Parts: sequence; C-alpha cells; structure tokens
Amino acid sequence: MTTYEKNVHDRAAKKIQRIIAREGTADGQRLQPWYLAEIEDEIRQEDKISALTVLANQSAPNILPDVS
Repeated sequence: MTTYEKNVHDRAAKKIQRIIAREGTADGQRLQPWYLAEIEDEIRQEDKISALTVLANQSAPNILPDVS
C-alpha cells in the first residue's frame, strides 16, 4: 500500500466514524467493506478535483472567478 493509499484509507475510516456517530450504522451497512471502498473512491475523486482546480488556477489564474 502506497503512502497515498494509506492516507486515503485512514481518511475514509475517520469519515465513516463521523458518519456513524452522527447517523448510525444504517442496519450495519456502513460497517461493510464495500462501504469503506465507496468512501475511499469518493475521497480519491475529491483529491483529483482539488488538484485539477489548483493546477488550473496556477496555469491561468484569471479563468476561475474570485468568490471571496
């Protein structure tokens, strides 16, 4: 397991813990391995979008509007 994959796994496990604390286990569904894999995929997608946003802003800072 790469460092990135370990990071994704740890973040997903923490996110599931927060979801379970807030909303419960959904009759045990959130304790299943497929749910962890789903959350890990979600985190990878978020990371890709974030990286592309940063890259786009560095390449052409005027393309993205300032929303601050």
